[in-house]
Amino acid sequence: MSGAQMDGVQFGELPYLEVNGWVHACAYSSDGRMFAVGAGILEFGISIYDTLSWTRTYSFAGSDVVQTMAFSPGGTMVAFGGNGSLGLWDCASGQEIFVMEGHRDIVMSVAFSPCGKHIASSGVDKIVRVWDSQTGESLFVLEGHTSWVMSVKYSPSGERLVSGGSDDTIRFWSPMTGEPGVVLNSSLDGVNSLGFSPDGRWLASGHDEGGLQLWHAESGEPGLVLHGHTKRVTGIVFSPDSRWIASSSSDETVRLWDASTGTLINTLSSHKNWVHDVVFSPDGLQIASGGRDGKVRLWDLDSVLMSSVEQQDRIGAIGKTVYSPNGQCILSVGESQTVKQWDSLTGVHVPPSIELPKPLSVEFVSYSLTGSPTVVATQDESIQLWEFQEGSPMTILEGSSTVEYVTMSPCCRWIVSAGRDGTVTLWDLDSTQQKHILIKKDGVGLIRSWHLAFSPTGYQLAVGKQRGIG
Repeated sequence: MSGAQMDGVQFGELPYLEVNGWVHACAYSSDGRMFAVGAGILEFGISIYDTLSWTRTYSFAGSDVVQTMAFSPGGTMVAFGGNGSLGLWDCASGQEIFVMEGHRDIVMSVAFSPCGKHIASSGVDKIVRVWDSQTGESLFVLEGHTSWVMSVKYSPSGERLVSGGSDDTIRFWSPMTGEPGVVLNSSLDGVNSLGFSPDGRWLASGHDEGGLQLWHAESGEPGLVLHGHTKRVTGIVFSPDSRWIASSSSDETVRLWDASTGTLINTLSSHKNWVHDVVFSPDGLQIASGGRDGKVRLWDLDSVLMSSVEQQDRIGAIGKTVYSPNGQCILSVGESQTVKQWDSLTGVHVPPSIELPKPLSVEFVSYSLTGSPTVVATQDESIQLWEFQEGSPMTILEGSSTVEYVTMSPCCRWIVSAGRDGTVTLWDLDSTQQKHILIKKDGVGLIRSWHLAFSPTGYQLAVGKQRGIG
């Protein structure tokens, strides 16, 4: 990464890029091989980086601030907008293809249609325009907003065009005819940024006062509201798998959210000034953000998620942990005898969270056949089976001596216990009245330690023991 720097990076952050001016916009090409940075103030124009080495391969000088930009779907062209200008550059030659004239003020947003044939733009002149990307011809002039149009986006299918403005509205348009459609009125103040989920189910809007709103893309019904930013949301983007949302803000942070629950996963605060834009890499492995501090910061998503798990509420030393059968949750038991369940990716607590009585010794944690969190604990000569499902009573299995070791079969039907007197007992949880004595106590001496293990299929059991001094 010869073009990148490391000073002051946080955990989960990769080396950053530094430009001579404010970073207003950034974008990945669809194949992830190129990364474009649009700058202004001290340096005007667009820089293209090779994402394998992060070296700058092209630099398109301009005469004005690059306020917004977008790669064509094939990655061969870059469209950009600034103070009244809208241009198209060829990525291979580094030459300007043509300039599209029509906006009377700053162009705030630009987007390619998924097919690549059209370009949509919006600006301070309250207008949305649609252009032919091959000729630069103006196809439609869409009017309806009463204030600045801050963002314009095509749906993933290309069947809808959506714009959001400082007039607190989100407007839908037909990209083929220019006909107006549904108008959504936001209660969160001006709309500053928009983003569709790649699966086409959700539209997200970022607002002037720091809120984020999810909308059902088909019906226009409002969904979750995400609170966390304290100032204007300048950028909003879904991960390629539609699972995460990243947002940037003038509060100098980038925030990562769980799109399904609205939970704030992590706050990335390396920028030292406004953050103007945020994007996911096409493979979903990285987040890139650019801001007024003249830096493009790169984040490793897995490390950001892991950092979030570490920042969650701590429960002390962990005694036992296990994944749920579908891998989506982790069940843990700490020294405080507290049983907690966590989302395995985000580290967020999910029910249940239960504190067991202190005299119990937790021997095993698992999930039952019904998927319920299950804890096997012992107290003297009894085994207690706790299945954390509503209406499920605690099951008590009575042994013949102090229980030294307990384990459960992979199918969760059988429990085997070893007593201090040398007795090994197999319990059938389908009928807890049934138990099978596998090894009878021999009275020769106390067992120092037991080793019991089921085979992966659960059909066989291995038993090992070490005697103490009798």
